[in-house]
Amino acid sequence: MTAPASRRSAALRAAVLLGVLAAPCLRAAEGPGAPLPARMLDDLVVMAGGRLKPFATLAREEVRRIFASRRYAAQHPVETYLGVLFSPADWLERKCIAPDRRARAVFAADALAPREVLDHWDSRVAALHAMQRGGESSRAAFQRERAALESLWNEIGALYTRADAIRNAASQARFLPDPNAPDGEWLTGEGARAAAARGVASLTAGIDASAALARACAERDAAAFAEAARSLKAAQRALAAEHGCAILPPAMVGCELLYYAVDFRAVGLALFAAAALAFLLAGLRECAACRLAATALYALGALWTAWIVGGHTAIAGRLPLKNLHEVFLVVLFFVPVIGIVLRAAFRDRLYLGVAALLTAVGFTGSMFLPPEGYAISPLVAILHSPWREVHILTIMLSYAILLVAFGLHAAFIIAALASPRAAGGERGCSPLAERLHRDAVLTVGWGFFFLTAGIATGAAWANSSWGRYWGWDPKEVWATVAWLIYALFLHMRIFFKPRKGVLAAVNAIGFAAILFTYFGVTYLLSGLHAYR
Repeated sequence: MTAPASRRSAALRAAVLLGVLAAPCLRAAEGPGAPLPARMLDDLVVMAGGRLKPFATLAREEVRRIFASRRYAAQHPVETYLGVLFSPADWLERKCIAPDRRARAVFAADALAPREVLDHWDSRVAALHAMQRGGESSRAAFQRERAALESLWNEIGALYTRADAIRNAASQARFLPDPNAPDGEWLTGEGARAAAARGVASLTAGIDASAALARACAERDAAAFAEAARSLKAAQRALAAEHGCAILPPAMVGCELLYYAVDFRAVGLALFAAAALAFLLAGLRECAACRLAATALYALGALWTAWIVGGHTAIAGRLPLKNLHEVFLVVLFFVPVIGIVLRAAFRDRLYLGVAALLTAVGFTGSMFLPPEGYAISPLVAILHSPWREVHILTIMLSYAILLVAFGLHAAFIIAALASPRAAGGERGCSPLAERLHRDAVLTVGWGFFFLTAGIATGAAWANSSWGRYWGWDPKEVWATVAWLIYALFLHMRIFFKPRKGVLAAVNAIGFAAILFTYFGVTYLLSGLHAYR
């Protein structure tokens, strides 16, 4: 829970080396009267978070991580991050972080300077260490303070992490490849200077370009800024050409810039919400134009989800299956596909409308996921397994199918409540309600099949990577709970023939277990599957 002194020292050295001449750069990059062409750095390649990426991507990731928002004060992320990168001291004193409800109760303020958060926590940690060194007489006080500190971390831990990201901003980005490690890490400012001292001319040019960029920011010289940006890019290309250093190809830079050019979640929400509304109007008014518009919007939305998954795969070099943010994108791709399959199987556009509404709700929910895990990063070694993609894709497909089954039973409830009561006293006997219930049951059956396959392939992956098939990990346990609920659903349907409303309720309980397996285990419990 503490921030090691060595970490702060390394960050300070990096800040000095990267921005010794750039203390005023923040004002230059952010001020309304300083029209520096900061966007020229969009396609500058940097190494951060274990992979090569455009500077614009790094800026977006860090701004979202620090400020829990896509933009700060309506600035483009590149402009904001230039200031944070070159002049973190100024940002540490600025009231730029909005605390959440729990942190607001601790600090009694609606806006905080990162320095306040860091000093508050660091002073409490220092006091705790002093108590620990105090001997037996301080043991009781130490235990009380440690418990209080653990409680405090639950309230301000996320805020501290965001403030610490500003303090360590200068150590995040590496601008120059290492000529002595063509396939390895890029160089920090200190490493670049050490290598340049050994006579690598391209590194010297890159260091000079970085210094020129800093001076241009300080002097608010747009022409010098543009020239320095071009020189830094040229130095990167020269290092790649002369020493075989790895660098992101221009086509991949362009792909990534295009991928993040718009908020793909907002676009997906707009397309599927409009499609759901158009399907509703088509059903209420028997409007051919509405049906055509709904189908077109749905097709565009399905293509958009395919672009999201495909673009992520191209950028990361792997399927988006690492954390909650990524697998959520896969679920949002599967749901429209399932809607198309149901439409083809049952010859009814109603299933497209249900899938469109569920996908719109999913895109809305994805906007409220915590910023952790937003950045694309490499996989840890233990996750490299041929079973990984098979297991995660299968389990996510099962979740998507069961989500659609839940949506069909919710639509059944609405149709049943709108139906006249039958002679036997049971609602839900209208043809529409009967059809929805029948197809919901069939969809649960397919979801149960893929859930079973997902659990089985997960056991195979566990044995391959950890040497055991089952470890009572929280997500394993809760996936089994969900499996048992859906097994009960199918047995009730086959052997006991309960009322349709009872089956709909069991389906809802099963889907609640799926939601807890998906979200609750990730954020409330610890374990091998708590990838955020």
